[in-house]
Amino acid sequence: MCKKNYILNSLDDNLYDVYSLCKTAKKLWESVEKKYKIDDAGSKKFVIGKFLKYTMVNSKSVVSQVEEIQKLIYEPHSEGCKIKEHFQVGPII
Repeated sequence: MCKKNYILNSLDDNLYDVYSLCKTAKKLWESVEKKYKIDDAGSKKFVIGKFLKYTMVNSKSVVSQVEEIQKLIYEPHSEGCKIKEHFQVGPII
């Protein structure tokens, strides 16, 4: 079986028809990779944006807000982004 078929067989049935039109395994792989790298970049921007927009408020307990901040700091790390320590302190200040 050729490499192109291996890639196509691993795709969801809905994606098979879209990507089966690619002529070579290389073109197929580049097309799939380009699509999902763009989605990944958008996801990272969303996660970082949520963190940067966070502000503490007086109406909630400090402990619950620190827990929220910790979750927001963890999300970018799980996406492969690191947030420098001085940025982590920003929402608290």
